[in-house]
Amino acid sequence: MRADSTDYIYEDKLLDGRSIAIRPIHPGDRAYLQDIWQHLSEKSKYYRFFIPKKELSEQELSYYSELDFTHHVGLLAIVVEDGVQVPVGSGRYIVSDESADRRFAEVALTVEDAYHGLGIGTLLLKHLTEIARAQGIEELRALVLTENRQMLEVFQHCGLPMTSSMGLSGVIEVRLALL
Repeated sequence: MRADSTDYIYEDKLLDGRSIAIRPIHPGDRAYLQDIWQHLSEKSKYYRFFIPKKELSEQELSYYSELDFTHHVGLLAIVVEDGVQVPVGSGRYIVSDESADRRFAEVALTVEDAYHGLGIGTLLLKHLTEIARAQGIEELRALVLTENRQMLEVFQHCGLPMTSSMGLSGVIEVRLALL
């Protein structure tokens, strides 16, 4: 398992003892991403996109599944239930070209509502952090709505130095230092 490889895979246990695998998103995972989307509440969809959103377009599914694993890295969280692989979350970062003085990436996490509180967001962030460090990323940034307490807690308890600032319309910008 190398953090700079699309062969990256990690197996662990959730807080409730179920097995979970974290692996890169591949182009063939469109159905998995759609399945996760279908199991999100309207509130979770709003927290992720900041607007009411009914469905993912074909263009969005392509964007979320056809990654280069350099500038756009995505991981899939899969739980095994009764011998069946169930996609339950995803995490990604996109490297920004905005700043010449510091390499940073925007990070986003999505976990199905039924799996909140089991450590999936924390695991996804941990592995995205490892991959980002291996690629020389110095900072992860995220925009989080102030009412999204669970996501803010994931960032606050991830063990990385964190700063945050209040932006417009109740959006907090979180910055996690990787160095």
